[in-house]
Amino acid sequence: YISYGGQFENLSHAKQRLSVAIPVALALIMLLLFFTFNSVKYALMIFTAVPLSAIGGIAALAIRGMPFSISAGVGFIALFGVAVLNGIVLISYYNTLKKEGGRDLHDLVEYGAMLRLRPVMMTALVASLGFLPMAISTSAGAEVQKPLATVVIGGLITSTLLTMIVLPILYIIFNSEWRILGLRIRFNAFLPLLALFFLGQGKAEAQTRLTLEEAVQLALQNNPEIRNASLRTEAVLAKKRAVFDPGLTEIRYQKGQINSALQDQYLEVNQQLGSLPEHIARISYVKHLASLSRSEEALTEARVTVEVKSLWFEWMDALLRMRMMQDYMQTAGRLQQVASIRYSTGEITLLEKTAIESEYMRLQSEYKEWKENSRQAANRIRQVLFLTDSLVPADTLLEMISPPESFSLAGDSSGRSVLMWYENSLKAKSAEVAIERARYFPSFFAGYFRQDIDQVHGFEGWQAGISFPLWFLPQSAKVKEMKINREIARNEYEYQKFAVRNTVENLTGELNKLAARIAYYRNGALQQADIMVRTAGLQYEKQEIGYLEYLQLLHTAMTIRLGYLDALKNYNQTAAQLEYYTR
Repeated sequence: YISYGGQFENLSHAKQRLSVAIPVALALIMLLLFFTFNSVKYALMIFTAVPLSAIGGIAALAIRGMPFSISAGVGFIALFGVAVLNGIVLISYYNTLKKEGGRDLHDLVEYGAMLRLRPVMMTALVASLGFLPMAISTSAGAEVQKPLATVVIGGLITSTLLTMIVLPILYIIFNSEWRILGLRIRFNAFLPLLALFFLGQGKAEAQTRLTLEEAVQLALQNNPEIRNASLRTEAVLAKKRAVFDPGLTEIRYQKGQINSALQDQYLEVNQQLGSLPEHIARISYVKHLASLSRSEEALTEARVTVEVKSLWFEWMDALLRMRMMQDYMQTAGRLQQVASIRYSTGEITLLEKTAIESEYMRLQSEYKEWKENSRQAANRIRQVLFLTDSLVPADTLLEMISPPESFSLAGDSSGRSVLMWYENSLKAKSAEVAIERARYFPSFFAGYFRQDIDQVHGFEGWQAGISFPLWFLPQSAKVKEMKINREIARNEYEYQKFAVRNTVENLTGELNKLAARIAYYRNGALQQADIMVRTAGLQYEKQEIGYLEYLQLLHTAMTIRLGYLDALKNYNQTAAQLEYYTR
């Protein structure tokens, strides 16, 4: 046989070593990614940068007309290690935003990609520019340097571009729930091929996105209290069939020596007919009871609607405060890092460094507090809506809602839902008094009898009668009790009319006060806060103000913005309460 030595032999041995070194390098990269994220899913997602970078490396060699060599193979090993850095930068920030909460999955990916575009580009450019002199080298050793640098630069270009497109899509796919063949599946990193295969049949089931109007409609459909109020109305309506209740039918049969020494037979049928005034009073009572139940149902719907709106405004306020504090906290964090460096060089005092650290710690504490407030508000909304799925707002805008139509406080407000219940309750109590009074009237009954005497048949006849109470004291006591209950209901109704008028008057005044405060923020204070932030940033960059002055100005601007959010939330909640009392 023929064997070749020299450079060819060295190339063959080097290729054998590369066939071992490259898989080992890839395995080590995968292992380190797993240790970094403690997740196979995220490790495999970032590892997709390896084939994406290999595309660019091979294309770059083809464009420059270079063959695959040992130098190019070493370049691929270096490329794979650098290419995954982009994925680490992106996925790490996605996970940080996910832990902070308050964002929909799609918004989180979009927001994170925008903020991490510059760091990803800088990571790729630093490595690419570092290899650029080697790629264009023409001096001694260029035949070794050029393939290595060409592979790294070409691979980083394609890896960076494709990573910013493919990786966000994969993050959404692997963190969403999908419905496939009727089954709900959350895809892990092991199932990407299965997800792509069934993509035409499956439908992504992300978190439930809701607007305020949709939340109110879901509450009216799902809330158990509203369902029970509706069922109570149906139960009252079912009583209409039992309004006319004449009483039991009595049948008696006798056989024996009744009227003679022989066997006699006697059959008697009696039917109670009751009292006509009592039947009429019962019809009126059931009618008022149905009205009372309907007003209770309307009142429950109104109360649940107000509760959903109030919780929704509280939720939006917490989310907006979280975002505002997050931005301010990032600025304070950068200032803290710079202050630590300058303190170590003796440029600032310990007091300045401590003040900045204290402000940063305060912001972290407040951010965690509002994050928990947001979670609790979302859970309370889910409870009212009777939903198990997690909720995400369709938007986090907090705008002024339209106040309800005003009505004359001195006019008749008996048509309001709040007062309708008390009015119908008074009518029902009055109907109860009428029922007890009707029992003073006599009750009627009718009957039929037939008998056989001494084996002679055909003795029959009809009978009718009347019964009335001779002893009036027990019934008088019942009537008096019902009258007292009616008087209590009347007093409650009159007091509620007075209380509702005062409550509406107070809420209207509070609404006007909050509207004036919102106008103050919109007409000047918010613009001043924006100017304050921009001017403070420019003066800080020019070193015209120090850390403490910069933080103080930012804190003042944030206080103004938070005051605006507080006024807006209180206005909307007050308007919702006013709607409850005036609908």
